[in-house]
Order: sequence, then C-alpha cells, then structure tokens
Amino acid sequence: MRRSTEELRIGDYLCIAAPRARARTWCEEEQYALIERIEDLPNPGIVLADDTFGATRATLTAVFLHGFPGPVLLRDGDHLTIEAPHGRRTYDEQHPWWTSRLPDGPYFAGALERTQALSRWPTG
Repeated sequence: MRRSTEELRIGDYLCIAAPRARARTWCEEEQYALIERIEDLPNPGIVLADDTFGATRATLTAVFLHGFPGPVLLRDGDHLTIEAPHGRRTYDEQHPWWTSRLPDGPYFAGALERTQALSRWPTG
C-alpha cells in the first residue's frame, strides 16, 4: 500500500529495501521495518546544514524503525507499507527497539512528535 509521508503512523511497516535474491526462500515482509516513533521536522535546518537533501524546500520526517541504529529521514512523498503477519507484529510489539533508548519528548530539537493517538497499534 502506498502512503504519503503525512499518512505514516506508528505501527506501520515501511519498505526499507528492494527485494533480493536468496538461495532458498524469501518472505515479502523481510524488506519492511516497523515504525516505532515518528517526528516531523518543520525546520530541517536543525538536522542539515546545507541543501543536499532539499531541506529548504520541504519538511522532513524522521522515522525510528525497529532494528535500525538511528532515525531515517524521509522527504514528502509516497512510501510503501504492508500489513505484517500476526506473528511478526506480535514479536516486534513485545520486543520494542526504541522505547527505552529515547528520551521523553522529541529526539530532534524543534521536532513535532506524532503521538500514540495516531498509532496503528492497539492501545490497550
């Protein structure tokens, strides 16, 4: 499913790589990672000193993905997501990656954190 950057939510699985050939099997969800946190950067200059990423022309969105060593910066546009199998979603929810690693409040100065109210995860 294609979602615009604004439509991405905590709990979505974002496409992070192209399919690759493997010796035996390949599962579709392998190329997707769980979004655990999202921050909108209305002033991308706080992250980028120059305009190499088109920072002065668009808002950037930082997504914190399960298993990634740092946030991924996305420009406005469409991004691929999937509905992950129940077993993978259950495992990822029981083994969060970023929850204990981030401070309360936004990671980037001046960023706007998307709240749990906008999450696709169950709230209870």
